Amino acid sequence: MAALLALANLAASADKATLAVYAPELRATLHLTDGQVGALQGGPFLVGYVLTLLWAGRGGGAAATGRSLAACVGLWTAGAVAFALAEGYGGLLAGRLLLAVGQAAFAPAALLLLNSLHGEAGSGAAPAISLFTAASTVGRSLGLMLGGALIGAAMALSAWLPDLAPWRLSGLALLIPNLILIGLFLRRGASAVAPTLSSGLAETLRHVAGRARAVLVWTAAGCGMIVVVQACAAWAPSILHRQFGVSVGASGIVVGLITLGAAPLGHLGAGRLLSRSPAAFRHSGPLLALAALLSAVFAGLVAASTAEALTVAALAGLMAASGFGAALVLIRIQPFFPLGLRRGANSLFLAATTTFGAAAGPAITGLVSDHVAPDGAQLPLALAIVTAGAGSLVMLAAFTTLMFRREPSLTSV
Repeated sequence: MAALLALANLAASADKATLAVYAPELRATLHLTDGQVGALQGGPFLVGYVLTLLWAGRGGGAAATGRSLAACVGLWTAGAVAFALAEGYGGLLAGRLLLAVGQAAFAPAALLLLNSLHGEAGSGAAPAISLFTAASTVGRSLGLMLGGALIGAAMALSAWLPDLAPWRLSGLALLIPNLILIGLFLRRGASAVAPTLSSGLAETLRHVAGRARAVLVWTAAGCGMIVVVQACAAWAPSILHRQFGVSVGASGIVVGLITLGAAPLGHLGAGRLLSRSPAAFRHSGPLLALAALLSAVFAGLVAASTAEALTVAALAGLMAASGFGAALVLIRIQPFFPLGLRRGANSLFLAATTTFGAAAGPAITGLVSDHVAPDGAQLPLALAIVTAGAGSLVMLAAFTTLMFRREPSLTSV
């Protein structure tokens, strides 16, 4: 089941990431600004993730079954189809919102299953959670590569293909594997984690209140790291396209390869380190601060670089460092809650990081880019500014964790 959940998370990330490949085409053909494109990448998730995750975390006996997981995949697939066929900006927003709702319903259920399979100890679940998050980065890379390859092929073969824009055809083709995932989850039928493992949101909030300072600090750190991860993921293909004239398809493939090579190193590295070193698990604040600092340095190199090779290398470093920090926070926050509360707790955590991270990262970067240079020529500088700001928040939170004398260890819950 853990492998199937990882595959589904891979597909979810791929479906979400393809917009980064199509962004130059959308911007040119629909005459959109960077701010509008950024809103498409993040805005619907601000609404969809928050509402759906809070609903999923309400408790009351909800269970994660094969059928419910299949419904999640089907819902976000329908949203992706609606996006690919939309005729105007409102339709694009509606499609992305439906995609966000489906993916948001899937995320807390998947984390509950992983925690159940690997026990209550933070270290036991660390490798499984890091694999789950690494699958997201691999999915993002595959979405970029396949999206780039398919849009390039659709452009070359446009005379023999249906009368749809290449980016629309590419987006629809990438959804075919989702049908297989739906079938695999349906085969699981009603198999589920026991409903008693999912407590209500009110009980989760009472537990949070008992450790409010520590939980809020780690959540703030997670928000900052996700801002960096999502801003880089959303705009890296556009940076290569604008700064070096790389074609839309090729930029997606290049960034996909960078993501495939660099991002999983950070996620899996965090899981391996925290599962093997009790000291690193207990005192992970300095490691998080280092990840934020390195992210800011690499983003600065992206902004300063005039060489394509250096930009590619800096983007790889940015993805690895930010991925390490994001996975570290998600792993580190698990032992704050007993297993029965983790669905609601992860719902709250993901709602917060989505609101201030996944939604804000791409949108704020687009707005900063429009402000610095309306023609989009300073997009790398905008990414560096956003990364520096988010990194400062993460470093402040990381060093604040050193003030807490009693935090959950590997096995305390």
